Amino acid sequence: MRISSILPASMGSSLFAATLLASVASYAQDAPRIYSTAEPVDPFAPKLSSVPANETPATVPMASGEVGLLAAETPANKPPANLSPPMLLKFTLTEPVVIQPRPFFYGSSLLAAGGLVGGLVSAAVSRDEPDRIAKFVREQEIHFDALVKVEFERQMNARAAFIEIYQAYAPAKFQLSAVYGITSVPFSDYRPYFSIDAELIDARGNVRWKNRDYIGARGKAVVMPYADFLVSKAVFLSEFDTAIAEVVGLILKDFRR
Repeated sequence: MRISSILPASMGSSLFAATLLASVASYAQDAPRIYSTAEPVDPFAPKLSSVPANETPATVPMASGEVGLLAAETPANKPPANLSPPMLLKFTLTEPVVIQPRPFFYGSSLLAAGGLVGGLVSAAVSRDEPDRIAKFVREQEIHFDALVKVEFERQMNARAAFIEIYQAYAPAKFQLSAVYGITSVPFSDYRPYFSIDAELIDARGNVRWKNRDYIGARGKAVVMPYADFLVSKAVFLSEFDTAIAEVVGLILKDFRR
């Protein structure tokens, strides 16, 4: 005889329900677990504050105990790589170069060179040659101040030792003045004449370094007839580019503390 047949109907239903719940619980314990496909949460990872929609992570303040990963990884907070030492900063000549308006000339005039005049007349005419040279420079728009500035900056920046010496006197400034011209070479033709006076003056107005040098009869420029200087701007600049570079080198050769 089945037990349910001798139990009241209400008791049989309760027993059935209890048996069913026990079976379900047993199955749940024995059944394989179903895992979520979402990434697992690392319990040791630092907790970050929630970021409001209108704020960037870099602007959100960190709560107490949180690690500032966002701020540390922001490119703006990283130190720039490969910083150059201050002594390697580019040098710039701040003061204008003063050029003597009347050029230097030593030799015979073009008229004397052509045999048209001689003696005392030649000497008198040669005094007009500086004006002839200055006129050529104006008409050809040759700017000696710019030529000297470019070459002086180039040679200063070519050696870190020059920049180091210059910055040792900072704040200081160079003052340059120059004279250009054409001069005769004994038993030959002519060369450019160029001289530079240089001074380094500190913030109190004290001259901390100075030097003067020039080239004339000696020099690296090509020797040529006087008339050839005034044939073209290209020839004139070629001669004086060489002369300026040589004189600047002579000036800076003595640049030391």
